[in-house]
Amino acid sequence: AGGGIRGPIVGNGIVEASPSAPNAGSNGVGRARSDLASAMKRSADQIGVPFVVGQGIMLDSWLQLRAELGSDCGEAICSYRVTKPTRRHVGTTILRTLFLTPKYIVEKDPATGTVVSLRSLSSVFVVVRLRESETELCIEYKDGQSRTYYSTERDALACSILDACASADNVSVGITEEKSDGHRLTPRDIQTNTSNAKVGFLENMFAGTSVEVSLLSRLSHAASLLTGAEESTNKKNILDDVLEAASEFNANVPTSGVSPLVDKKTVASALPTIISVMLYLLSPGGSFNREVSEKSCATILQSVYRIVRCQAGFQAIAEIPDSIKFFESILKIGDVFGIFWSVKLLSAVVTCSYDPRDREQEFVNKQMFLGRPDIYQSLISLMIGVGTASGGWDEYPTKNYVDTMSTNVRSH
Repeated sequence: AGGGIRGPIVGNGIVEASPSAPNAGSNGVGRARSDLASAMKRSADQIGVPFVVGQGIMLDSWLQLRAELGSDCGEAICSYRVTKPTRRHVGTTILRTLFLTPKYIVEKDPATGTVVSLRSLSSVFVVVRLRESETELCIEYKDGQSRTYYSTERDALACSILDACASADNVSVGITEEKSDGHRLTPRDIQTNTSNAKVGFLENMFAGTSVEVSLLSRLSHAASLLTGAEESTNKKNILDDVLEAASEFNANVPTSGVSPLVDKKTVASALPTIISVMLYLLSPGGSFNREVSEKSCATILQSVYRIVRCQAGFQAIAEIPDSIKFFESILKIGDVFGIFWSVKLLSAVVTCSYDPRDREQEFVNKQMFLGRPDIYQSLISLMIGVGTASGGWDEYPTKNYVDTMSTNVRSH
């Protein structure tokens, strides 16, 4: 899922020996090359994909082009020492140095200093920060490929990639803890149809509605089942359904937000239900332990972020009765990834992201959420390093410090 072959397969041609090489023009070499191309074509025909061989290149020319790879990629902004698993080195990893330039992710061999990989920042689809590992980071690309790296500075590397992508105008790149494969309904470089005007294959699967509407409705329905479940019900299975629905929604809807073509009533009715399920998870004495609840919220928060980035969600968030309590709760989450998305969500709620900019609604949201003592105290505590994700709530900044900082926060 999320990949697949979309023909035709176009080869880069065959690297030929230089004219001065022994037996360069012998019939044996030509016949072997022809046999190889024929075998590849037969294999492609078996799966119904056209196979086209590109123009060949002389070995000397290829070596020169290979040596020049990365020579015009720009100055490095930052670099990280990483290790990388490859198919060629099964069971082990190889050392690499990862450079970020204004337009590229550059991978070098530290032993020789040569560039071994060059990827455009505009081709990044999502950054995956796997929860099960403290060092593993996966970069998924729009063409269906992905690269995995291990670094002791994993989170710093992830933030650097996000910043670099934003600077390169690839603003839809997000960070998650789950790989999109298995959750995407289409390949990564194809956006799902968000309008009912053009009903395609996926829309027929979802009874004629858009994919985003179907995924949002499914998430809302799963959330309502959890909050309304009786005590005797197996709530773990229901929570698993909620998280699966949230993961599919996150994988198929870009971080730039739900499409404005989605009906506003659908968004406005789904948002309170999804928020209520997080309040349920974070409530004292709930059905799940704190670790499970906060980990689950980290996934659901990514869905809410995508919802409030659209006009309907941005306007609806302030009208939800428990919205203030919601932000007061999520800003005290102890999970590092959960608090990251909590702050990111609050930023989206107080900053209009669509055109034309709705300054009136933005003002209302800022006054409503940034004016609450518990909210701005949580933000200040996080900024000075005594917030939950930094090590607990035993320490609090002094009242004078909070008053000064809160004035700056609210004025901003």
